[in-house]
Amino acid sequence: MRKKELIEFQKELMKKFEEKCDKCISLEETITKLNDINKEINLKYMVLLAKYNKLLKSTLDNETKNITYNGKLYKINEVNHYQKTGEIESIVITAHNIPEKEGLVNSMGKVFKEAYDSINETLFGNKK
Repeated sequence: MRKKELIEFQKELMKKFEEKCDKCISLEETITKLNDINKEINLKYMVLLAKYNKLLKSTLDNETKNITYNGKLYKINEVNHYQKTGEIESIVITAHNIPEKEGLVNSMGKVFKEAYDSINETLFGNKK
């Protein structure tokens, strides 16, 4: 009887061991799938990082550090390039307006315009 109990106990242990082995194999397959996804994400990240570095270098270069938008001059301070999973790539450029210095031509232009409007109103009666 003792032998029979030991054999039954051994069978039960073997069954548990096989279940644990199956569970380990399943977990290894899951880990392999997740590693593949991780490698794919890392490759996409490296591509985005390379694009970002190229974009940052080209925008902060002396030739392109200033941009014109709606007739005003802006200095680029920061460039962010990102892409959320399953979305379109986004570029965020932070720039600050560079105030225009008023030189002799600009300041005299206002005076001449006011004089022209005054003469036009006096001679022809055209009001603006």
